[in-house]
Amino acid sequence: MISKQQVLETSLTLFLDKGCKITMDEIASECGISKRTLYELFKDKSELLLESMSFHEGIKSNMTKELYDPETGVLGVFLKIIDQGNEKMITVHFRFLAEVKKYYPDVYRQAIEEIRQKQYLNIKTLVEKGQEEGFFLDGIDVPSFTILFMSIAKAVEDVINYNFMEVNKSFVIKRGMLLYLRGISTAKGVEMIDHYLKEKQIIKIIK
Repeated sequence: MISKQQVLETSLTLFLDKGCKITMDEIASECGISKRTLYELFKDKSELLLESMSFHEGIKSNMTKELYDPETGVLGVFLKIIDQGNEKMITVHFRFLAEVKKYYPDVYRQAIEEIRQKQYLNIKTLVEKGQEEGFFLDGIDVPSFTILFMSIAKAVEDVINYNFMEVNKSFVIKRGMLLYLRGISTAKGVEMIDHYLKEKQIIKIIK
């Protein structure tokens, strides 16, 4: 018998690949279960969509923990996350959110509120740990920085709604995050970021 988590994993993949217009029949078929069984697990598509989005956020949160290395600390986690993002992945993610917002506005509002609360706490915790590790300045207003840092992704999400703007989403997010991180870094943090910039051959774009 397929587990609820396996259904969420399959559903999330389908939602990201095909959009939220995919039917419950298609999801049930892909999961190898009957439509009735699917509705026993989730009362309707809105609930499945909401739980899939929450599940996705949980995956990202766990990934952050797995990326932590005592040698490079919290700043190393941020740089690895920045390094992993690519244009296709980012575009798929934000177009999916745009679809949910358009066709399932109530689900979007509830999901985004929960997701942003979790992201805020996760980023705030990381920055505070980065201060303890000596990568980030002690005097910064961590809550304000966290909100500003999160606003980069929100700005890219908004840009996607303007089809006439040819914007490289990966470029905007990565450079924006690097600029914000460098701005709150100690000499130790700046050195690590500059090494990353040089290694990735993007130092001229940032400086």
